[in-house]
Amino acid sequence: MTPVAYRLTAVLFGVLFLGLNVSLKRELSFRELEQATQDIQQPRLWRGKVAPEVQVPLRDGTTFRLSEHVGKKLVILNFFATWCGPCREEMPEFNRFVARSAGKPVILVSIDAKEEPNLVDKFVKDLKITFPIGIDVTGEVLAKFGVRSYPTTVVVGVDGRIAMFEVGAILNSDVAFDPLLKVATAELEAGHGIAVDAWQKQAQAENYRDVAIAGARDKDSVALSGRAAEIAAHMNCACGCTHLLEDCTCTTATGMKKKLKEGNFGDRTNVQVAEDLNREFCMKGM
Repeated sequence: MTPVAYRLTAVLFGVLFLGLNVSLKRELSFRELEQATQDIQQPRLWRGKVAPEVQVPLRDGTTFRLSEHVGKKLVILNFFATWCGPCREEMPEFNRFVARSAGKPVILVSIDAKEEPNLVDKFVKDLKITFPIGIDVTGEVLAKFGVRSYPTTVVVGVDGRIAMFEVGAILNSDVAFDPLLKVATAELEAGHGIAVDAWQKQAQAENYRDVAIAGARDKDSVALSGRAAEIAAHMNCACGCTHLLEDCTCTTATGMKKKLKEGNFGDRTNVQVAEDLNREFCMKGM
């Protein structure tokens, strides 16, 4: 099967799956189905676009800036959250990739989704992560790449364009990254890495309107604040979609937000509250 045929088959399967989900979940609206379909299309829409400039503070006290690496290396940006199971599962594979790619023109940076530094530092220590880790404190980087669910991995080629946009865990870096690294290495050897000023001009002229920016969804009527809003901004809805809870508008999301608004957190951490919500509402979403 050709790559194009494979992608079309994957999209068709996704739409059929969504249709089945609609038949099982009568409360799913046409608007929500449309948004979910856009999520399926997001990787295709991003591929080939010029990557926007981003910078993020790293936990070692330095700052990662895309402009310092574009055109010189293959840049892998991985977006994660400490409460995300698939994020945890892919970290050892990233460690392995970084170790065996030493000396090659590639950099991998994982960017956390606005969580507290102590949670991120514990995550790094527990998993013995060996590559740069940053925290997108303001959510600006997440918004620029339209990241709505975790993990999401974005690969920027040496031409400054998105070579891969993957939603879900990377469980085999050989398959995911090696072909891209081979291409990048060949282009650099041929002197084809893009100059920073040329990339910046292309990024300024790029159209990002068709890759829906994170947070652009309509919100429902349950207004959250304080700790409840923080939790909703860092977990997915339990309905089975890829939306963050703060963005999802389905019946399940409304119930979860009402539960959060009650504020009965006790001495539980945000991660524990999110896990309890998932356990309580995951079956209700079906």
